[in-house]
Amino acid sequence: MEKTNNDIVIIGAGNVATHLAQKLFSEGCCIRQIFSRTENAAHTLAEKVNAVPITDLRRTDKAADLYIIAVKDDAIASVLPYLACVRGLVVHTSGSAGIEVFENCRINNYGVLYPMQTFSKKRAIDFHEVPFFIEACDEENLHAVSALAHIFSDHVTVTTSEQRRKIHLGAVFACNFTNHMYALTEQILKEAGVPFEIMRPLINETVQKTKEMSPVEAQTGPAVRYDKTVMNKHLRLIEDIRTKEIYIKISESIHAFAEKREKETNE
Repeated sequence: MEKTNNDIVIIGAGNVATHLAQKLFSEGCCIRQIFSRTENAAHTLAEKVNAVPITDLRRTDKAADLYIIAVKDDAIASVLPYLACVRGLVVHTSGSAGIEVFENCRINNYGVLYPMQTFSKKRAIDFHEVPFFIEACDEENLHAVSALAHIFSDHVTVTTSEQRRKIHLGAVFACNFTNHMYALTEQILKEAGVPFEIMRPLINETVQKTKEMSPVEAQTGPAVRYDKTVMNKHLRLIEDIRTKEIYIKISESIHAFAEKREKETNE
């Protein structure tokens, strides 16, 4: 992958596939095909990268240099039989699916290309800042996956499947769960007739603090000191049972972290 004129097949047309395909196309790569089970999705992305849309994996070009599988984890295994015996490099982009998914698939050159970022089709991504975690079946293919990753970013790290799973788990907490907290916040504020925008300075400062100190050190709020007076007032304001449970469980976790830190400091 040292050159950027390779023939590439993208399997998938979701958020990750869209961003990877467009970036590779902008770098001069030839995107031969875009596969999606949905005809509209395949056509939409294919038009953006001058590729042929396909909805049947039996039509996959077997002479491509690179196959990028960017589908749901539970769909990866169903894709692999259609790539049996291809000579090109085959990679999946999952954070939680291990490299062992390729075993017994008659694919000789394979690896993992995991970009740790949240992707939305309508939002541009600066790939230079995105960390990529890679793995491959052998040294030669690892070199090829690394070269591919460096087309996108300078932040490329070789990891094991187990390390990558932990990284992905951390990403779910840091991104998906955090965003859900924003969604709950928006709902609470909407009930009060207040716009979510008032939270942006607080959110920005919270993120900035993580650049300067450990998140454990940066933690503030009533749960740290387990201020039951304030916490009970909050709980009385929450009507949804699941939201109330989230508040209680996270408050308990925050307090447990604070107690552990205080104990370690005093030892």
